[in-house]
Amino acid sequence: MLKNYKMKPILFITTIGVLFITASGATNATTLSNAVYYDFNKMEETLVIDVSVTQTVQSAQNFIKIMGSEAIGFMADSTLNETQKKQKFKELLDDRFDMETIGRFVAGAYWKVMTKEQQDEYQNLFNKLIVLIYSNRFLEYEGQKFIVDSAKNSGDSDFIVQSHIVPLSGENIPISWHVRWKNGNYNIIDVKIKDVSMAISQKSEFSSIIQRGGGDPEVLLKHLKEKVG
Repeated sequence: MLKNYKMKPILFITTIGVLFITASGATNATTLSNAVYYDFNKMEETLVIDVSVTQTVQSAQNFIKIMGSEAIGFMADSTLNETQKKQKFKELLDDRFDMETIGRFVAGAYWKVMTKEQQDEYQNLFNKLIVLIYSNRFLEYEGQKFIVDSAKNSGDSDFIVQSHIVPLSGENIPISWHVRWKNGNYNIIDVKIKDVSMAISQKSEFSSIIQRGGGDPEVLLKHLKEKVG
């Protein structure tokens, strides 16, 4: 069943339901689990929310729409300084991206070569690198529009969500999100911008670094330490 809700003060979005809190405090709720909070007070559009129990294409599409709205919300917030916006981005990354899956994919065959200590250090440094790279890109936000276009299945638990950014000038920028339903939550495992995969590009770069270092993962760890400071 699908329900339309205007963007009012507070909305809790879940994978199996919604809790809508009005200005007077009244609520309309289904079962609440794994809630994601976002203040939509400034939003005017109507969001179609899938309150079905099963993971669906529509739910995956809404997941990206909500995430995009949240990101634009804090990036456009003039009361936040650069450090605060980067912290907000880190929180969004931790909540919406499966960084462990992405990190292991990017490490490729070298993941199994690493010791447990090296794996832990690598994952920590990799997370910091992604926050550094993409928070700086997000800070370039100047009012561009983010629009979610469509979604489709890509296997039993995976979905591809198509979106685009409308820049202040020039052509639209297509963005494709690879979303996975895992442990009762949606998580992003890859992002393609203009058909270029974030994960594959990073994997190619890391592989080249390790190969130039004679196959020693320590070379990659040293590189990451230098990158993140």
